[in-house]
Amino acid sequence: MLAEFGAKGRSRAFWTSLANLGMPLGFMSATAIMLVLNKTFTDTGWRIAMLLSALIVVPALVARFKLADSPIFEQLKQRQQLARAPSLAVFRTHAASVMLVAIALAFMQMDAYVSGTFSISFMKFAGIPLATTAILLMFSRIFDVLGIFVSGPLADLLKRRAVR
Repeated sequence: MLAEFGAKGRSRAFWTSLANLGMPLGFMSATAIMLVLNKTFTDTGWRIAMLLSALIVVPALVARFKLADSPIFEQLKQRQQLARAPSLAVFRTHAASVMLVAIALAFMQMDAYVSGTFSISFMKFAGIPLATTAILLMFSRIFDVLGIFVSGPLADLLKRRAVR
């Protein structure tokens, strides 16, 4: 959606890169809650954090129901060319590409999940206070966000190449 609607001309990679902010901003929010609730986090604080995560549902639902379908989708709908099971149709014709992207994304995301979970467990085992761990994780996520803000304009500057 960002690539089609929000991205016009030379800033397409920048606008498209903003979709990648969800994970680091989510981690930063979770870390902030862990920092605020560090005294009770292991007992009850994590439950509050989980309940607060439900707040994400509201803007997601609003976005889903307020956004119009893409122009390409509208054209296909008018021509009655929509597949009955679009995901299966894509997988049938592009299975290797789909699997390659899934593997690449899994490795791309894995470091954040593993490092976050491992560092919290290890730091607790090492006797380092949860507040210190939360601050270290917050700094690491700030660099994630900065990397996204740099990579989008850099991709626009260096020009995209067609995938073959």
